[in-house]
Amino acid sequence: MTKLLSIIIIVLHLLACNTNKDSKQVPLQEKDTALYKRDTLPNTIVFRPNYSLIKIDSSHIKLAFFDIIPETISNPAEFYTYDTTKLSENKFIVLTNLVDYAIIRNTGKDIYLQKEHDKSLKISEDIFKDVFSGNGYTIILTTKVVDHDNGVSSETGTLEIKNSKYQAVIKIHGGYKIN
Repeated sequence: MTKLLSIIIIVLHLLACNTNKDSKQVPLQEKDTALYKRDTLPNTIVFRPNYSLIKIDSSHIKLAFFDIIPETISNPAEFYTYDTTKLSENKFIVLTNLVDYAIIRNTGKDIYLQKEHDKSLKISEDIFKDVFSGNGYTIILTTKVVDHDNGVSSETGTLEIKNSKYQAVIKIHGGYKIN
Protein backbone atom coordinates (compact mmCIF):
# COMPACT_ATOMS: atom_id res chain seq x y z
CA MET A 1 0.00 0.00 0.00
CA THR A 2 2.82 2.44 0.84
CA LYS A 3 4.51 1.61 -2.46
CA LEU A 4 1.33 2.42 -4.36
CA LEU A 5 0.90 5.68 -2.42
CA SER A 6 4.57 6.63 -3.09
CA ILE A 7 4.16 5.92 -6.81
CA ILE A 8 0.98 8.01 -6.99
CA ILE A 9 2.72 10.95 -5.24
CA ILE A 10 5.72 10.73 -7.59
CA VAL A 11 3.47 10.62 -10.65
CA LEU A 12 1.48 13.64 -9.40
CA HIS A 13 4.71 15.59 -8.84
CA LEU A 14 5.92 14.75 -12.34
CA LEU A 15 2.58 15.81 -13.84
CA ALA A 16 2.76 19.09 -11.96
CA CYS A 17 6.04 19.93 -13.67
CA ASN A 18 5.49 21.86 -16.87
CA THR A 19 7.94 20.84 -19.58
CA ASN A 20 6.73 23.72 -21.79
CA LYS A 21 7.74 26.32 -19.21
CA ASP A 22 9.92 29.09 -20.65
CA SER A 23 13.25 29.07 -18.83
CA LYS A 24 13.65 32.80 -19.50
CA GLN A 25 10.41 33.61 -17.73
CA VAL A 26 10.89 36.21 -15.00
CA PRO A 27 9.48 35.36 -11.56
CA LEU A 28 6.52 37.49 -10.46
CA GLN A 29 8.41 39.46 -7.81
CA GLU A 30 10.99 40.59 -10.40
CA LYS A 31 8.51 41.86 -12.99
CA ASP A 32 8.14 45.57 -13.54
CA THR A 33 4.86 46.13 -11.74
CA ALA A 34 5.48 49.53 -10.11
CA LEU A 35 5.88 53.04 -11.47
CA TYR A 36 9.30 53.17 -9.93
CA LYS A 37 11.77 50.70 -8.55
CA ARG A 38 12.91 50.91 -4.95
CA ASP A 39 16.62 50.31 -4.46
CA THR A 40 17.74 49.67 -0.93
CA LEU A 41 21.36 50.49 -0.45
CA PRO A 42 23.17 50.51 2.90
CA ASN A 43 21.54 53.26 5.00
CA THR A 44 19.68 54.66 1.97
CA ILE A 45 16.46 54.14 0.03
CA VAL A 46 16.56 55.40 -3.56
CA PHE A 47 13.54 55.54 -5.88
CA ARG A 48 14.41 54.92 -9.51
CA PRO A 49 11.73 55.53 -12.15
CA ASN A 50 10.63 52.62 -14.27
CA TYR A 51 10.94 53.63 -17.95
CA SER A 52 9.82 50.32 -19.45
CA LEU A 53 6.36 49.42 -18.18
CA ILE A 54 4.70 50.03 -21.54
CA LYS A 55 6.57 49.13 -24.71
CA ILE A 56 4.01 50.47 -27.19
CA ASP A 57 1.28 52.87 -26.15
CA SER A 58 -1.42 53.92 -28.59
CA SER A 59 -3.78 55.62 -26.17
CA HIS A 60 -5.13 59.10 -26.82
CA ILE A 61 -3.01 61.89 -25.38
CA LYS A 62 -5.08 63.60 -22.73
CA LEU A 63 -2.88 64.96 -19.97
CA ALA A 64 -4.29 65.17 -16.46
CA PHE A 65 -3.17 67.29 -13.53
CA PHE A 66 -1.12 65.72 -10.75
CA ASP A 67 -3.16 65.55 -7.52
CA ILE A 68 0.02 65.35 -5.47
CA ILE A 69 3.68 65.61 -6.37
CA PRO A 70 5.13 62.05 -6.48
CA GLU A 71 7.82 61.27 -3.90
CA THR A 72 10.27 60.67 -6.77
CA ILE A 73 10.28 64.43 -7.45
CA SER A 74 12.28 66.46 -4.97
CA ASN A 75 14.07 69.79 -5.16
CA PRO A 76 15.43 70.97 -7.48
CA ALA A 77 12.54 70.31 -9.81
CA GLU A 78 10.62 71.81 -12.73
CA PHE A 79 6.84 72.20 -12.74
CA TYR A 80 4.79 73.06 -15.85
CA THR A 81 1.12 73.47 -16.69
CA TYR A 82 -1.03 74.66 -19.60
CA ASP A 83 -0.37 78.29 -20.54
CA THR A 84 -4.06 79.01 -19.89
CA THR A 85 -3.93 77.61 -16.32
CA LYS A 86 -2.75 79.52 -13.28
CA LEU A 87 0.28 77.96 -11.59
CA SER A 88 -0.77 76.25 -8.38
CA GLU A 89 0.17 73.17 -6.35
CA ASN A 90 -2.28 70.68 -7.95
CA LYS A 91 -2.39 72.02 -11.52
CA PHE A 92 0.85 70.66 -13.03
CA ILE A 93 0.91 68.45 -16.14
CA VAL A 94 4.69 67.93 -16.49
CA LEU A 95 7.21 67.41 -13.69
CA THR A 96 10.97 66.95 -14.05
CA ASN A 97 13.82 66.51 -11.62
CA LEU A 98 16.02 68.75 -13.84
CA VAL A 99 18.60 66.02 -14.48
CA ASP A 100 17.30 62.49 -15.11
CA TYR A 101 13.61 62.18 -15.88
CA ALA A 102 10.17 63.70 -16.42
CA ILE A 103 6.70 62.55 -15.42
CA ILE A 104 3.40 63.12 -17.23
CA ARG A 105 -0.02 61.76 -16.37
CA ASN A 106 -1.95 60.44 -19.36
CA THR A 107 -5.35 58.76 -19.05
CA GLY A 108 -4.92 58.58 -15.28
CA LYS A 109 -1.50 56.86 -15.28
CA ASP A 110 1.83 58.38 -14.26
CA ILE A 111 4.32 57.89 -17.09
CA TYR A 112 8.04 58.19 -16.39
CA LEU A 113 10.34 59.28 -19.20
CA GLN A 114 14.13 59.22 -19.09
CA LYS A 115 16.06 62.30 -20.24
CA GLU A 116 18.02 61.80 -23.44
CA HIS A 117 21.06 63.97 -22.77
CA ASP A 118 22.51 63.49 -26.25
CA LYS A 119 19.34 64.94 -27.86
CA SER A 120 18.81 67.74 -25.33
CA LEU A 121 20.50 71.04 -26.06
CA LYS A 122 20.80 74.72 -25.28
CA ILE A 123 19.45 76.58 -28.32
CA SER A 124 20.42 80.05 -27.11
CA GLU A 125 21.27 81.82 -23.88
CA ASP A 126 17.68 81.53 -22.59
CA ILE A 127 16.06 78.81 -24.75
CA PHE A 128 16.43 75.11 -23.93
CA LYS A 129 15.25 71.90 -25.59
CA ASP A 130 14.97 68.78 -23.41
CA VAL A 131 14.03 65.38 -24.86
CA PHE A 132 12.61 62.59 -22.69
CA SER A 133 11.45 59.10 -23.69
CA GLY A 134 10.17 55.92 -22.11
CA ASN A 135 7.07 53.80 -21.60
CA GLY A 136 6.07 54.23 -25.25
CA TYR A 137 6.24 58.06 -25.21
CA THR A 138 8.62 60.78 -26.32
CA ILE A 139 8.29 64.36 -25.16
CA ILE A 140 10.19 67.42 -26.30
CA LEU A 141 10.11 70.25 -23.79
CA THR A 142 11.21 73.56 -25.35
CA THR A 143 11.34 76.42 -22.85
CA LYS A 144 12.38 80.06 -22.77
CA VAL A 145 13.43 81.67 -19.50
CA VAL A 146 11.28 84.75 -18.86
CA ASP A 147 12.56 85.59 -15.38
CA HIS A 148 15.17 84.18 -13.02
CA ASP A 149 15.70 85.26 -9.42
CA ASN A 150 17.16 83.54 -6.32
CA GLY A 151 16.90 79.96 -7.58
CA VAL A 152 13.40 80.34 -9.03
CA SER A 153 12.69 80.74 -12.74
CA SER A 154 9.64 81.57 -14.76
CA GLU A 155 9.49 79.99 -18.22
CA THR A 156 7.18 79.64 -21.21
CA GLY A 157 7.34 77.17 -24.07
CA THR A 158 5.88 74.13 -25.77
CA LEU A 159 5.47 70.49 -24.90
CA GLU A 160 5.44 68.03 -27.82
CA ILE A 161 4.14 64.58 -26.88
CA LYS A 162 4.25 61.52 -29.14
CA ASN A 163 3.30 57.89 -28.73
CA SER A 164 3.00 55.18 -31.37
CA LYS A 165 -0.30 56.53 -32.71
CA TYR A 166 -0.88 60.13 -31.56
CA GLN A 167 0.97 63.36 -31.05
CA ALA A 168 0.10 66.70 -29.49
CA VAL A 169 1.71 70.12 -29.08
CA ILE A 170 0.74 72.05 -25.95
CA LYS A 171 1.72 75.57 -24.92
CA ILE A 172 2.98 75.59 -21.35
CA HIS A 173 4.37 77.81 -18.64
CA GLY A 174 6.06 77.12 -15.33
CA GLY A 175 9.64 76.90 -14.23
CA TYR A 176 12.03 75.49 -11.72
CA LYS A 177 12.56 75.99 -8.05
CA ILE A 178 15.75 75.25 -6.15
CA ASN A 179 15.57 75.15 -2.36
